[in-house]
Amino acid sequence: MRVLASTEMSSLPSPSQGGGGLFYREFPPEILRRLEHLAFVKDPDDLAAKYPQAIAWFREAIEAVDERLVRHHIFESRDATTDLGNDHPARW
Repeated sequence: MRVLASTEMSSLPSPSQGGGGLFYREFPPEILRRLEHLAFVKDPDDLAAKYPQAIAWFREAIEAVDERLVRHHIFESRDATTDLGNDHPARW
């Protein structure tokens, strides 16, 4: 799962706003509800309440990451790019 910075999240239109590009097709509805709840903050008190929830969710997600699988996908992607003749590091 890609983690989005709060500035990225705040600039994404929700489906109810007529948006919903690729971001809203990449995640299951329960994840989207949780992201929207945490990402859209109305005031400093709301942020203070949501911050511990976001940190706990991040820790839960990072523990679930299989580092070997991530490395495999990175190298597989890099190898595929190199095989196409696009071996410039900025494109990896």
